[in-house]
Amino acid sequence: MGWTVTVLCPKGRSQSSDQSAIEFIEVASYGLERRQLLLETDVARHIVSLRPDCILWFGPPQLFGLSMARELAVKAIPIAIFMGQNSRMQTFDWRTKGLGLKGWLKASAYRYIRGPAIRKAIDIADLVVANTAETPRLIGLYDAPTNFSHKLMMKPLGFDPDTFKYNPRIRTRSRTDMGLAEDSLTFLLSSRFAAEKELSIQLIWQAFERLAQTNEHVQLIVTGLDDQAISKRFIAQVETSSVCNQVHLHSFLERSALAGVFHAADVAVFARPSISCQETLGAGAFGLFSDDGSMDWLLTDDECGQTFPQADADALLGQMLDLQANAARLLDERQRIKRAAKASFLSYDRIINDVLTRLHQQSSTDH
Repeated sequence: MGWTVTVLCPKGRSQSSDQSAIEFIEVASYGLERRQLLLETDVARHIVSLRPDCILWFGPPQLFGLSMARELAVKAIPIAIFMGQNSRMQTFDWRTKGLGLKGWLKASAYRYIRGPAIRKAIDIADLVVANTAETPRLIGLYDAPTNFSHKLMMKPLGFDPDTFKYNPRIRTRSRTDMGLAEDSLTFLLSSRFAAEKELSIQLIWQAFERLAQTNEHVQLIVTGLDDQAISKRFIAQVETSSVCNQVHLHSFLERSALAGVFHAADVAVFARPSISCQETLGAGAFGLFSDDGSMDWLLTDDECGQTFPQADADALLGQMLDLQANAARLLDERQRIKRAAKASFLSYDRIINDVLTRLHQQSSTDH
């Protein structure tokens, strides 16, 4: 559609781009190295000076709500706000049974501190893009305006097609570099090795280990390892396992290397939501995702993937066994190309184009 994009990002976080239509502007940021904050006055000032035709807001909704409410010049610009609440990552409902004091305090903090700003953000935005299937329900916890359904659009976050779109040459090279045989069905465990993800990591590992004990040809690629305690414990588990020779361990990889790993894998197993779900599907892998309600909407049909019962290692193993029995179809190049084509609706160029089209229509109607 001929859009020119300006990205506001924390200082030191701009990225090089091959696309001449993308410009990065670094805004002064504050905080820790891995979690930097933008002050609302800085953001609003830059937005006003740019005089954009529209705003796509991916930042914290509380910052959005406060900033835009104070800047009349910004409020007049068509705005789409992206919101991706996920109850697996954060407890939002303070009424949840067995929440415990810590969980209740965090949920209450969201309710009373973020809640008012989120309500204001929804009220100001022309379009609210829900990035998870449960976002509309979770937004409702904050007494969001009851009449915002007309401005609600369901769209997941997308993968970068320049990096993760399926390329047969990348698959061939990656599998060769890893020493994977053409007929070896290869599973993927990709995760940050953080405390909140350890149970999910163990679930996938336990299921694969039991599978590999019955079949010496299946393989597992693991990415995301670091030098912290959780990674060290996992590596020790693998090294002392009878199937250690069927496991390929990788540290936290930069994007192009990660894309190579995703191309090499045949089945991507995720027990928790991650943008890597979209990226692996874009690379043509078959998705095997937990049925916790946050990932199933990424699978268009049974050819692209399936879900397994949440936190059920036995059920996951059963589905791995079924996939292994039908490995020929998963390894078939023509089928992989078809899967990747079906997953192309998850590429962010398609998603953003749909959002911009809807935003233009919405703002034309509302303004």
